[in-house]
Amino acid sequence: MPTKSVEQLKARTANLKKKLAAKGGSMEGSDLRALKKKVRRVQRKRRRIESSAALAAKAGKKEKTE
Repeated sequence: MPTKSVEQLKARTANLKKKLAAKGGSMEGSDLRALKKKVRRVQRKRRRIESSAALAAKAGKKEKTE
């Protein structure tokens, strides 16, 4: 499965948050927790991708200066 881009993950997070805002009040507890968990997982994945890209860029910049 191809990896998702940061923009795709941001869009996924926005859609999940929109769904949570729209249906959150009428959802059962277990379904609500599951949806919140999905949001957290997508956000965590996006942050990991951004962090690894920043570290790679920093390492590449350091190699060029030496």
